[in-house]
Amino acid sequence: MGTLPVKLAETIRSLFVPTDGKRYLPTSGTNIVHLVTYLNHSPAPNLRTSDGFNFFARRKIREGEELTVDYRTYGAGDLVASL
Repeated sequence: MGTLPVKLAETIRSLFVPTDGKRYLPTSGTNIVHLVTYLNHSPAPNLRTSDGFNFFARRKIREGEELTVDYRTYGAGDLVASL
């Protein structure tokens, strides 16, 4: 990953787990991976959604801050019961 910008390389290392010492990315690029895959639940989230696919910041989000949503607001409420 020596030729990638530092922040992109960090993101890839954090999102894709090595298999046999290599990281495999989708051939169509990382944009095919939906943001919702990486959002965690919070009762005081920093993102909001009205449709479960498009997310908007509820407030200014600091660099490196975890992205969170309230699962109960868009049909993922059954996941909250196990938290």
